[in-house]
Amino acid sequence: GTFNSGLGEASAEIVAHDPLSQRLFVTNAEARTVDILDIADPKHPTKVGSIDVSFINGVETGGPNSAAVGKGIIAVAIEGKTVTDPGLVAFYNKDGQLLGSVAVGSLPDMLVFTADGKKLLVANEGEAANGVDPKGSVSIIDLSAGVAAATVKTADFTGFDAKQALLEAKGLRIFDGKILSNDVEPEYIAIAPDGKKAFITLQEANAVAVLDMKTGSIVEIQPLGFKDHSKPGNGLDASDKDGIDI
Repeated sequence: GTFNSGLGEASAEIVAHDPLSQRLFVTNAEARTVDILDIADPKHPTKVGSIDVSFINGVETGGPNSAAVGKGIIAVAIEGKTVTDPGLVAFYNKDGQLLGSVAVGSLPDMLVFTADGKKLLVANEGEAANGVDPKGSVSIIDLSAGVAAATVKTADFTGFDAKQALLEAKGLRIFDGKILSNDVEPEYIAIAPDGKKAFITLQEANAVAVLDMKTGSIVEIQPLGFKDHSKPGNGLDASDKDGIDI
């Protein structure tokens, strides 16, 4: 089945599934909402509600960037009204009732719950805009005592600024004139099966960061290096119109 919001191209981006309620939570950046779809009958998804995230606790926001579900809790990453300001993560139940919210870093995007649902990791991209370049970071939200008692620890990359030249020599990409901790923009997060580490892509910087889940700190940046496409076996077919297949 298919659901069409009838709005623009930004009206359905990230989809989070709650297996307990068989509902989908779909970010709608254009309307600054999260739409709730019932998929008990997958052939006929039905919209049953919408969460308005344009104001949280009376404060205007910039809209939702991502959503995730863990143990029946729906988490939504919401950027600040000014994109370079700190954002927040708001928590809802399956019916869209606000349970609480916490402040995180600038431009929060991907969210991922640990397997036990006790922690939530957030990639804060910290993209530059209007001459302001906030630090990229990862927020670790501890939900072990419940949403109402949630605590946040945010890890940034300032500890690697002194190693910038060394890491660049190994393949880290930092734009000219930029400082590492401001230029890296965490994008996606994967948590190791044993829950001890998390791996964060820094795609513009051509690297992967390693987060120690116990200490809540970034412990390593792994540059991905370069590939020489001129060498045999490393060919790159950048066109589908030149009649050449590699």
